[in-house]
Amino acid sequence: MIRPVTLFSPLIGRKIVLYDTVTSTNQVMKDFAGKGEEEGLVVIAEMQTDGRGRRDRLWHSPRGKGLYVSVLLRPPLPLDQFGKISMMTALALVKTITKITRLPAAIKWPNDIFVQNKKMAGILIENSMTTTSLNSVIVGIGLNVNLLPKDMPEDLRAATTSIAIVLGRTVDKDEVLHTLLKEMNRLYYKLIRRQDAAWLIGAWQGACAHMNQEVRVSQNKYSFEGIFRGVDGSGAALLELPTSATIAIQYGDCTLRMP
Repeated sequence: MIRPVTLFSPLIGRKIVLYDTVTSTNQVMKDFAGKGEEEGLVVIAEMQTDGRGRRDRLWHSPRGKGLYVSVLLRPPLPLDQFGKISMMTALALVKTITKITRLPAAIKWPNDIFVQNKKMAGILIENSMTTTSLNSVIVGIGLNVNLLPKDMPEDLRAATTSIAIVLGRTVDKDEVLHTLLKEMNRLYYKLIRRQDAAWLIGAWQGACAHMNQEVRVSQNKYSFEGIFRGVDGSGAALLELPTSATIAIQYGDCTLRMP
């Protein structure tokens, strides 16, 4: 059953559609985007049966315990710049979590959010494009709000956390959602107004958990090791290799190199 809700918001969240259970909010949003829905639509579910993260990994989505959100954007950006949307969303999550918990949150490239060295949120960006420009960008967000260890599979408990776990109490999910949409609106308008990406790069790098640290970036069967020197304007990782050359990596999984 679908229940449409209209909230005051500059753009993102001016129309919100709530579901009880879906396969994934991104999948639902693809249908809306294909039918020409306007930018700013937000889809939220109480539960996902097939929630996904990057590289088709499962996102655990128990009923009522997290924010499972997708946002439809149609940004005036060239094809090679859609990575800015992921950077912007990561910053919005960092701001939201910090405001709610009063604890520092950090980004792990490309789009995971950590608190106290454990994963609290993730982002999945999916886009539709023509040969020259973006048609639509779907921003999928999973944020662990009131999950407790008993709500998680055993293999996730050591590396995963939630707002409720770090605070020692449950919180109002509506307050978290309101804060997130406010931050996304603020940063999205700034992104499409500003011609340069220096502010976005600087803010992202300031929130990064592994700046100037030795990392390994894995791409399927290939991997690269070096010092993480930040990101460029497209969101690509800048990795300084042992040869001192710096390369830009568009996608992959980043892990800290252990001594």
